[in-house]
Amino acid sequence: KAMKEIDSKKLYSLLYKDFINKKDDTYNISCVKHENGYLYASDAHILAKIEYDYPDNMEGKAIDVNGNEMKPMVDYNAVIPKKNESDHYLSDEEIGNLRVAAKKVYRIGKGNFKAVIDLGLPHADKWDGEFMVTFKAAYLNAAFKLFDILKDNPKIRVCDSYTPLIIFESEKNDTIVLCMSVLSEADENKRVYPTFTVQEAIEYIKPNKETVAWYE
Repeated sequence: KAMKEIDSKKLYSLLYKDFINKKDDTYNISCVKHENGYLYASDAHILAKIEYDYPDNMEGKAIDVNGNEMKPMVDYNAVIPKKNESDHYLSDEEIGNLRVAAKKVYRIGKGNFKAVIDLGLPHADKWDGEFMVTFKAAYLNAAFKLFDILKDNPKIRVCDSYTPLIIFESEKNDTIVLCMSVLSEADENKRVYPTFTVQEAIEYIKPNKETVAWYE
């Protein structure tokens, strides 16, 4: 099977590092679940469902980063939305730009308030304020890294449903990554997430702490 070319060590280490939250575990999901030929990994904000040829003895097991078995209390498939008329696919050019943008800014920010990217979706009115519907650059970057490990080019669709989502889909099989949106204040003065359009993220240049010439 072609699956054998995938570097499984890289795959699992990415899932444990970028798709799972080791600290907060309300639903017992800080694990990789093996079920019916798929791997599942989620922190409740990003979800990967990966078609994968794992050994038979792993079937039904959910394993945390230390190799312990867990019992997740969620149905991973229940959160994957069906395709909708209003969904739209990004063009190949937009996907290429988003890849560069996410990689450029995903480390910016502090703690939970990491950089987000505004794809120009309609604003949301909530809690007496106006919010931009954005996506966390770190999640987008993790999704691109996953598809690179899988040697696959994702198609990307934006679901502008009740809760807007961005979904990376494999062209080869049923592998998907789903990223929840983040609401970022439209008012710059109230904003807690460093917020970039795709173009702003691509053009972002890290400010130098101080510019010192090499000979000084």
